[in-house]
Amino acid sequence: MSDARALEFGGTDEELEKHLLEFARGVWGWAARDPRGGGWFVSAGSTLSTNPNTIRWRIRVRREGRALSIDASARALPWTRAKVARIVAFRRSQLEDFLTARARGGARESFDPLRLREPFASYGSGPAAITAGVAWAVACGLAAMAAATLAATLASLPLVSSGIGDVLERARAAQAAGGVALPNPAHPISALGAAFVFALPLAFLCGFVHSIALAVGESWMRADRLPLASFLLQAVLLAMAFLPFMPLLAIPLAVAVPLAIHAGYTIAWGRRRERVREGRRPRKAVVLAGVALAAIVAAAIVPRPAEELDFNVRLALFRDRFMLGNSIGKFGAALYYRHTLVSADPLLKQFYSSNDALPSRLVRTAIAEDPKAAAALRALHFTIVPRGSPSDVRVEAGSLVSGSHSVPWTGDPAALDTLAREAFPGSGLRRVYGLAWAAVYHAGPVFVVLASMGIFAPLFSVLFRVLRPKAALAACLACFLVASTILFGLAGGEESAREGLVRLRESPEPGRIAEALAHPSIAVRHEAAFRAYLHPDPALAAPLLQAADDADLRVRLWAVAALGGTRDDRALAKLVARLDDPELFVRYRAAEGLGSLGRVEAVGPLLKMTRDGSWYEGLYALEALRKIDPKRF
Repeated sequence: MSDARALEFGGTDEELEKHLLEFARGVWGWAARDPRGGGWFVSAGSTLSTNPNTIRWRIRVRREGRALSIDASARALPWTRAKVARIVAFRRSQLEDFLTARARGGARESFDPLRLREPFASYGSGPAAITAGVAWAVACGLAAMAAATLAATLASLPLVSSGIGDVLERARAAQAAGGVALPNPAHPISALGAAFVFALPLAFLCGFVHSIALAVGESWMRADRLPLASFLLQAVLLAMAFLPFMPLLAIPLAVAVPLAIHAGYTIAWGRRRERVREGRRPRKAVVLAGVALAAIVAAAIVPRPAEELDFNVRLALFRDRFMLGNSIGKFGAALYYRHTLVSADPLLKQFYSSNDALPSRLVRTAIAEDPKAAAALRALHFTIVPRGSPSDVRVEAGSLVSGSHSVPWTGDPAALDTLAREAFPGSGLRRVYGLAWAAVYHAGPVFVVLASMGIFAPLFSVLFRVLRPKAALAACLACFLVASTILFGLAGGEESAREGLVRLRESPEPGRIAEALAHPSIAVRHEAAFRAYLHPDPALAAPLLQAADDADLRVRLWAVAALGGTRDDRALAKLVARLDDPELFVRYRAAEGLGSLGRVEAVGPLLKMTRDGSWYEGLYALEALRKIDPKRF
């Protein structure tokens, strides 16, 4: 990476080796005889580290008479070569100065251990440099997240495409046998869109974890091996998840995702100028105070687990709070709901489970020529298809068979449950996927806050560069006061809303819910509709009928879901009308409400939804149909 340079040195080989070992200890590296070409080498740093102080480098030293030939090198990606070359050149200069001082009899104390070990300040010193460093760190993280999304989408595409083909074959077989076909084979399915939606939580988990690992490694030199650990952990998790589906491609694709994430991070990192340390490190008390403040902020914004609620319901409330209140979030949520089942159904769900808490496919096919076996499978919502058709399970000589797995069967659903577990290849993928969604739920708000900090940090950096420190501080304080005044003003106008929310959560009585459904605050009406969904009561029929026409879709979607639980005769017409609501989220919850209502008059509209709606709406409609007429559907 650099041209060899000559340095005058009149000491012995033993003295040179002693000085090199001393220098290596000072930079937290190692020195030894060079087995190639003679001489010595000094090396330090960690693989994948982006801390300028712990970039992996190697310096070769060879004796040429009374001079030393010093050659420095380091591996670098094409877009980081210029930055790495500057860092390595600085390290070579350090060694040259060190050897020159030792040759002249300089004392050990003449070299500051901190400047020798950590010559670069990752975030600089002073408000301007620190805020600029924060902006760069966030930019690197966002680049890593973008690369993670792209890589995870492309890695998932073969898996999702195979799953779509499998699902469509079974849907056609079910349709030919007179059953409900989901998805409708006539509807186009975008494999790329499904792969993108499927990859999003995995990309968030991998990109966020690796970005944090790199950021911590840049802030704390002792954590320089954390990025490598993050890389290996992601590769192992993804390989375990993909291996049952794609034995040949699993490992290359699993390694490609963290590689792409690291590449994305370093594209932005390579544009960032390294800073030579000008002073000492911040005092430990200041660092601890910053860490404590960050922990307090994180604790304040991370969603608290609600043990009494199902995790899917908590995710729905997370969606309501952060996405459905704005057009961009609503678009993203709609994109997800239109594509999620295309990948989740064949990859993450068993074809059958007796455990209601475990996701299983609603549409499943079976081959059973024995009338008794066919009747038993129909009772478990299997569509019986002719021999030779694609099927999840088939009955052969008193056994249930799925793929290469089989179990004896006498009509007991437990045997079917056992077979489904044994034949299901996606248990590892499902665990990783659950971990990814937990990361989105808990770390999503933290990611939003960090991204916002990165957007505003350059403004503060510019203020501290163009103004004197006191004036810049006064400007920042003025901005903070104005923003706080606006927020407190808005909060003051919502005082009654906060009181209403607290009362609903503490005591969700029917009278209190009915009163809150007419509250002027959207937040209170939304909470009331949700509490009505959790605590159905016939007394809530009238206010829920009005709430089903609420202008805000977040109120409507829970109101229609709760309305069916009242079992009121007036709910039928309203819920059937809401099957044609402009919003996807209201339509599928209206189907759920009709299932709770249990009226046979809803069968026709629900069947139409299975044919004409998206897969997500169709599944809710099919669940409703099975509640209304379980023997038929």
